[in-house]
Amino acid sequence: MPNYIIKKDDETKEIVYMEYELNGYKFKPKKKNEALLSVDQIVMINPSATEKVLTMKFNIYYQKILKLLYYILNSDDTDDSDVMLALNEVAKLRALIFNRYQAYLSYEKEMEMLNKLRDLENKLKFKNQFLYEDKEIENTSRKGM
Repeated sequence: MPNYIIKKDDETKEIVYMEYELNGYKFKPKKKNEALLSVDQIVMINPSATEKVLTMKFNIYYQKILKLLYYILNSDDTDDSDVMLALNEVAKLRALIFNRYQAYLSYEKEMEMLNKLRDLENKLKFKNQFLYEDKEIENTSRKGM
């Protein structure tokens, strides 16, 4: 049975103090419209709902990295810095999974997310190796002239 304390102001009917001990995923929602109800923090206790929310968040970050990867792979004027930027984004998302999401995800879902990131990382490393080899070929051809 969870314990909680709620103190309410009698005149304004607003909650002044709230204390509770609930274990769950805590996050602050983005404010869409000021006319609607203002929520400072949400605690998700239901494991399946938490996993769905975290999967949606992961997919948003993953799609951004995919767009960057698509640009890198299809553009001829990419360089090492573009690839390193994308690799840093992959590392940041992996750290987010390990540090914040891992306690709330099932093992299978965590492995699925990490495998997707590993696949992106391999493609980026291949592109980086390809760019490095092109630079080496240019440098040796310039020295030979």
